Amino acid sequence: MRPKPMVEVGGHPILWHIMKIYSAHGIDDFVVCCGYKGYVIKEYFASYFLRSSDVTFDLSDNSMQVHGRRSEPWRVTLVDTGDATMTGSRIKRVAEHLDDTFCLTSHGDGVADVDITALVDFHRAEGRAATLTAVQPAGRFGALAPRASARAGSDRSRRSPRATGPGSTADSSYVEPSVIDEIGRRRHRLGAAAAQPRQPGPAQRLYRHSGFWQLTRCTTARSSSNLGRNQPPGGHGDRVQLLRLAVEALPTVTVDIAVIGGGIVGLSTAHAPRAALSGSTVVVLEKEAHLAGHQTGNNSGVIHSGLYYKPGSLKATMAKAGATSMVEFCETHGIAHDVCGKIVVATEPRELPLLDNLFQRGLENGLPVEKIDSTRAREIEPHVRAIAAIWVPTTGIADYVAVCEAYADAICTVGGSVHLDTKVTGLAKDSVGHRISTNRGDLEAKFLVNCAGLYSDKVTRLDGADPTAQIVPFRGEYYELAPHRRDLVKGLIYPVPNPDFPFLGVHFTRMIDGSVHAGPNAVLALKREGYTKTDFDAKELAEILKYRGFHHLAKANWREGAREMWRSVSKKAFVKSLQALIPEVTDDDVVPTHAGVRAQALKPDGSMVDDFLIVDAPAAMHVCNAPSPAATASLEIGRYIAERVPAPVR
Repeated sequence: MRPKPMVEVGGHPILWHIMKIYSAHGIDDFVVCCGYKGYVIKEYFASYFLRSSDVTFDLSDNSMQVHGRRSEPWRVTLVDTGDATMTGSRIKRVAEHLDDTFCLTSHGDGVADVDITALVDFHRAEGRAATLTAVQPAGRFGALAPRASARAGSDRSRRSPRATGPGSTADSSYVEPSVIDEIGRRRHRLGAAAAQPRQPGPAQRLYRHSGFWQLTRCTTARSSSNLGRNQPPGGHGDRVQLLRLAVEALPTVTVDIAVIGGGIVGLSTAHAPRAALSGSTVVVLEKEAHLAGHQTGNNSGVIHSGLYYKPGSLKATMAKAGATSMVEFCETHGIAHDVCGKIVVATEPRELPLLDNLFQRGLENGLPVEKIDSTRAREIEPHVRAIAAIWVPTTGIADYVAVCEAYADAICTVGGSVHLDTKVTGLAKDSVGHRISTNRGDLEAKFLVNCAGLYSDKVTRLDGADPTAQIVPFRGEYYELAPHRRDLVKGLIYPVPNPDFPFLGVHFTRMIDGSVHAGPNAVLALKREGYTKTDFDAKELAEILKYRGFHHLAKANWREGAREMWRSVSKKAFVKSLQALIPEVTDDDVVPTHAGVRAQALKPDGSMVDDFLIVDAPAAMHVCNAPSPAATASLEIGRYIAERVPAPVR
């Protein structure tokens, strides 16, 4: 039987998840007390690099080579503290491993209901060395600190008299226990009978977890067999969303702003009020059990420069600004990103005029684009086929799921909340603004922002407004270069887009984890969240097929649509389109990987909405079209929406 901290959840021990939480707060130096079956903990860390790295064993000379190492930036000290020790004596035994800098030690079950941010802030302010959480009174924790004598001494056999009295532990003469109220900061004695369990206030409610952690199976941007592949170097297969996400009842008081949708646009909108809507209470309602479960988590992760978009459009201006603000945000929050640049290549003479037009558009949008010849193109991408190209140095890649987590973290930090597994089922206007019905109860909000992505038009109509367009889902399927062929691509390689077709064409993208993806194609999805060829919803498909806007689109683009469908079922056809960019690619070099679904707003005349579409309604705002480059421009979109919220809510 394993010791409790080593019970695995989602492929990692509980202890790993706890450390992951504190690492998110910048704590990467750990001292672990090894008590009951402590050798199991030691064995786990002793073989940790084997679990998280690629290893080559040469049995001829008994040598081992570690490569492709993926690990956390942790320093872990394991100290034997015995089977029967309690908190006080454990702190004494690890005292020699502590210094005068900030240190935090916590006890797994004990902090199940504690505001981690308040806990960290308290220890930094008080200079305490450890945390002991009291079950009663509920939600309070005690702070412990070794006395100087204990810190200086290294004779672990020396024992002090057992202390007695309320709240004492073994060797407690070596610690100075105190208990603080988590919200009011009033001091109490550990175990003081007069302290009554407090009712959780709004601030505390936002930080409670279901248990201690909330493990999210990260299917974002990858198939379920490749979990977590979009993690930055050092990541792991299961992404742990240890954000302070509210998991209990919705707020009973009226909130200022309710945002529907936990993708990057919804979260950036809720994040924006930190500056634009100071003092507003904001909640985010997400129907999935994790953030970024659809368009955000299943795209290429590209930071777009704004090259393709009509000058003066929201897409053009916001993408250009977003390419800068997103990089700054990633740098500030330690999120993996790389401004690697991209090339757009012409492979045939007939594409040269189109390339020239695209270059002029880049200049009109104020981008530092450069027209280059085939020699320069091959200096950037040695394996590319090009007769001419455009170099776009401001394009990059980022981990957008991590960006969403940072947005949610910031939302909760300033008093907002993010509610997962919360599906909106109805909207009704009232004297306050909106009564929002969900599968977890009703919520009153003065103002509503709809960022429901693939269902944004349905939510708009649910509110009695006209979205002016209908969402038609297009699935984009990807292949991935085999690991031994990833050297074929250094950054991003795009074709000249076909002006008669509204998508960019298959391209090569080096992802933030070092893998290289090729795609996507663009085929009609048979349901709004149809990520596989067999995903099907009769009602949703019927809505698409009956829509006259789809009839016009299909009639105008049937030839290109047929080619896309053929690429979907024929690997050879897909690879042939890739060979136009990199002739060396063969069928054996690529394997199928994830697919994404684009929520494309389509007008009744069959034209695609080519800009962000935001529809105003009474006490509401509906984001009805926000495909690429919405992730890049998410900070700009959030600010744009926040500034348009009526003054009484600000």
